[in-house]
Amino acid sequence: MKFNADRWQQQLRKCSTDEARVELLDEWAEDLYQAEQFEQAISLYARALELETVQNVRAYLAGQMGICYYNLKDDTNAKKFLKEAARLFDPQKEEFMPDMYGLVNFHLASIQEYEGNSRQALNTRLECLKYDDQLPKESRWLLFSGISRNYEELGKSDKALEFNARALDVIPPDDPNLKHLYESVGMNQFDLGQYEDAERSLSKVLELDPNFERKDEISSRIALCHHQLLNHQLALDSYLKMLELKKISGGGQDLCWLYIEIAHCYYRLKQYGKSLEICQHALESLIRDKKELAEIRSYLTNDFYELGHYEKAVEEGEKTLKISRSFHNLKLMLFSLALSYYKLGDRKNFKKYQDWCQREFPEENLTRYIEGLKL
Repeated sequence: MKFNADRWQQQLRKCSTDEARVELLDEWAEDLYQAEQFEQAISLYARALELETVQNVRAYLAGQMGICYYNLKDDTNAKKFLKEAARLFDPQKEEFMPDMYGLVNFHLASIQEYEGNSRQALNTRLECLKYDDQLPKESRWLLFSGISRNYEELGKSDKALEFNARALDVIPPDDPNLKHLYESVGMNQFDLGQYEDAERSLSKVLELDPNFERKDEISSRIALCHHQLLNHQLALDSYLKMLELKKISGGGQDLCWLYIEIAHCYYRLKQYGKSLEICQHALESLIRDKKELAEIRSYLTNDFYELGHYEKAVEEGEKTLKISRSFHNLKLMLFSLALSYYKLGDRKNFKKYQDWCQREFPEENLTRYIEGLKL
């Protein structure tokens, strides 16, 4: 029932017991809550709390105050009353409200996560999980998604994926957050090496929102899925599309990483001339990061070796090592450099890089292959 303040006061004066007053104050506060008048609602819940003696009802009232403070973005008071409510609730006593207990922990966990306490937030959400069937549908998927985030931060991708999957089961198909959920699912699957599933989930993100705010990151991860599945042509297609879109949008800065991936795809597809061409194009721009510069230059050595230009391969390899001796593609380039010296009949430098590979990558097949070469 919706009254103005005077009529509520009139009704309140007619109450003959504290129980009746608490019930009426709760109804009045609920009306104010629905009208988003949270400060006024808090004052009424506080009045009711002073009158109430039943422990679980006191927990409910404290919880309502905490949720009101939460909506007012007053995390200090929200946390205070939510923690008090969680402490007071006792499933073994009368008037226990599992739905309210769930909501209290739901909101408390959000504050704990915001404060950076992932493990604490996870424990609170797992407590909430005991009564998740009592939560509204929207709160359920948010709970599952929150648990997943906490597990992700703790490095438990398998548990994160489990709860993201549960969130997908209950989130409405028209919810605008669905794309974010698919993003999390895809990232979990990628971390677990489930590359086919990850590619499908991440592609779903771009299907739902072609202009997704992290489109580049999603497209890059899709391409990496193709790489892991040895679908280098599909990976190349993804990277070339990204490059084209960046050029059209004017986002042409800091593209070295993209040129590196394109060069790698061409190399894996044995299109060494194309790989060489993309590297030379990349080097026309200013690359400030030494490791990125060495990475893109290293493909010159790889491509020249595969094309049979051994002198150029060793020349570019030596130049690259003067820039950096620590970059992602070092292993492959040392392999190409050693073999180029081998092809040129340079025993001294071949032995030098053979030994280097043996020291740095003793477990790799390329080292055993180099060791088996004879001049």
